[in-house]
Amino acid sequence: MTLFTRVLTQSNSVEELTFRWNSNENTQALLSGVDFSRYKVLSLCGNNLRTNGRTDISDLIAANPPLVELHLGINRLNDDDAVLIAQSLGANTHLTNLNVRGNNMQERGMRALYEAVNNTSTLNTLSDSNHTCLLIGLSGNFDFYAINWCSGSNGLY
Repeated sequence: MTLFTRVLTQSNSVEELTFRWNSNENTQALLSGVDFSRYKVLSLCGNNLRTNGRTDISDLIAANPPLVELHLGINRLNDDDAVLIAQSLGANTHLTNLNVRGNNMQERGMRALYEAVNNTSTLNTLSDSNHTCLLIGLSGNFDFYAINWCSGSNGLY
């Protein structure tokens, strides 16, 4: 894995990486060992990925690299991961596609992601929202209606 991460870091010609169906350990080694600042598409689906408090993914998003697609589906990301990712989306102007389908995210995590790209509760939050990012994989059980109805996401009328 060390040689693989070194080759990826030293290559100036790789803009897209699909690293699927590996393990959490290999994916963590990839995230901590490769400079993704030049990548445009990164797919880490199906790796059983758990961050355990690590911020590699949210740090990558917040750094605002030219990354336009990030596929994190079918992993073990949770609400805490979703909140960190949501916070990092505010600083990102390039990411247009974020796939989080099939993770362990519940209401709190899905709400944080949704509001990071669609918060219309005040003019300030509307301005701060990342309107260019399409979220894929928010659960069908997530209540979009409650967020968008009369009171808005903050409960104010």
